[in-house]
Amino acid sequence: MARRYLVAVLFLLTPALAAAGCSDGAPPTAGPVTGASSGTPSPSHSLLAKVPEGGTLGVIVTLQWPGGQTPPPSDDERRLRAVAQAQDELIRALKPYDGAKVQTRFRLFPQLTMVVDRQALAFLLTSPLVKSVGENGRKHTTGALRLQTQQVS
Repeated sequence: MARRYLVAVLFLLTPALAAAGCSDGAPPTAGPVTGASSGTPSPSHSLLAKVPEGGTLGVIVTLQWPGGQTPPPSDDERRLRAVAQAQDELIRALKPYDGAKVQTRFRLFPQLTMVVDRQALAFLLTSPLVKSVGENGRKHTTGALRLQTQQVS
């Protein structure tokens, strides 16, 4: 039970921690960048600007719930299926992008940590499957949080 609460707290704090770890001087209240509603991201978009030329950037991606409905917390089985479905759908959509690598798939929350190049990031910032994208300030993933690693191809 305590582990579930810890995971819930981590989920709620992840966007704030990611924003606080930004090195561009943006205030922590800036939070992650939302996807889909902004259309085509401008080349000067703050996250796009952080991707080094020919390089990659670590990001935390929060997904939209399938059908827009958040399963009730009491229905763990339905929640796990919905999270996996949302993650699988985004991973399929990223197949054309060679510069996208999933680092962590979270079981209880519709989030992924990824390393992406500029083209994959531009896709994420405009995808209707994505609720928000924030820079992942963590340089290393701990064994406790690392659930699955896979290359999107």
